Amino acid sequence: MAAWESQAVGDSLSGLPTSLKRGPEVQSSEISRLVAARHSSKVIAKGLGVSLRTVTMHLTNICGKLEVNSRCEFMDIVRA
Repeated sequence: MAAWESQAVGDSLSGLPTSLKRGPEVQSSEISRLVAARHSSKVIAKGLGVSLRTVTMHLTNICGKLEVNSRCEFMDIVRA
């Protein structure tokens, strides 16, 4: 992971309560915000202190609710 990615996620997470930074209680809305900020799932997982699988699961659920099939389609919706 590049240093700028670590710093960017750290900046994105700085205002979050500790309960959202770590553990299984990560909110899908926060993951959506970080994906919209163009962070990779790996960087999001590391920044939130959760597994990559947890981030992937939340992203899959979000995409299902929005009826999109990919991260790219999700980004198109977020940018609109």
